[in-house]
Amino acid sequence: MEDWSIKSSFMRKPNLFDISVELQQIRTHAGNTHIFKMYAPDVAATAQPGQFVQIRCHELLPLRRPFSLLSADPGSGEIEILFKQVGEGTKHLANCEVGDYLQLLGPIGNGFHLDSNRPRAVLLGGGVGMPPILFLAKKLQQQGITTTLFLGSEIPFPFAVETSKHTLPGISRNVDGVCPQAQEAGIPSRLASLNNMAGCYPGYVTDLADDWLNQLTDEDKNQLCVYACGPTPMLNASATLADTHQLPSQLCVEEFMACGVGGCAGCVIETVTNNEIKMQRVCVDGPVFDGATILVNR
Repeated sequence: MEDWSIKSSFMRKPNLFDISVELQQIRTHAGNTHIFKMYAPDVAATAQPGQFVQIRCHELLPLRRPFSLLSADPGSGEIEILFKQVGEGTKHLANCEVGDYLQLLGPIGNGFHLDSNRPRAVLLGGGVGMPPILFLAKKLQQQGITTTLFLGSEIPFPFAVETSKHTLPGISRNVDGVCPQAQEAGIPSRLASLNNMAGCYPGYVTDLADDWLNQLTDEDKNQLCVYACGPTPMLNASATLADTHQLPSQLCVEEFMACGVGGCAGCVIETVTNNEIKMQRVCVDGPVFDGATILVNR
């Protein structure tokens, strides 16, 4: 199996590019969410799930903003990001038009990596943490990894929710909303929301995943690894979920960033290994960490 982990330090990475990229396609969804497709062949050739790019949103905003990669296609040279308009930077970015050029730095960070001892995967994505999880789902499928996907959102999903063609063990038949991209790829999925969305589990995505995990045998769980990305409360719940079911986990951490390249230490979090606390930078030491080592307010 291919190992996607990026083992070198940031300063030694040969595949980091500071380039101007053309915006080729814009898709806008409910909830002020946008998907940008850009032509960036150098980035697409090496980017892995869990990595991100830094984009300059406007000439009057000196600090770039970080965006997780939704996809990267080495064949076409295209990459995609998904973002929600929430602040000054994303407000300017949302005003861009097809044909505009954006200044981009990436790919940055350590992405998800395959655990060769765990040939099955359960993926959890919440809110703006969905992009790296959707990217990972596609990559896992290409590698022949059996994958189950759970997504949660409190705003409309950035895709047209479809009705599942199949039941999923442990999940109520009334919870039949799925991600269309996953269904087309043959990846079982289910959706969760606290906002009474049709076909969605009426609760947290981690509780939905827990229902599914509860029906697995110990033999099933011995093959499984948890991969998650989302806001801190969701990562907290994902880490607890993995601990409860005695599963290894990889968590993609969301954090405010300034430089995004490890220089300012503005995105430092506490990690713990062998009972020793260590400060690590989300941008270059992460954003993906072993779930057993990061402290997310547990």
